[in-house]
Amino acid sequence: MAGYDRKQGHPDPTEDLAIFEAHGLDGSSSVVDLRAGSGQFALATARRFGHVTAVDASSAMIAVLRERAAAASLANLDCVRAGFLSYERSGPHADGV
Repeated sequence: MAGYDRKQGHPDPTEDLAIFEAHGLDGSSSVVDLRAGSGQFALATARRFGHVTAVDASSAMIAVLRERAAAASLANLDCVRAGFLSYERSGPHADGV
């Protein structure tokens, strides 16, 4: 997974999280991370917002993300194996995607 993380470039999610907050998202908000990969954005988002659904088509990425979420004790992060076009949200609408 380290190779994947290096390839992804360890993007800093700070700017994107600030945009969500500028649009009123807070600790009670729900966010969906499409194409979550190894979870760099999803993990940071789960630390700031109420609930995160991380979506990725790769079962390997979902497994890594579940391990990372558990290691970080992030019970508010769910992982869903689906693609960008095949993901179907259940429950209330997300506040941010």
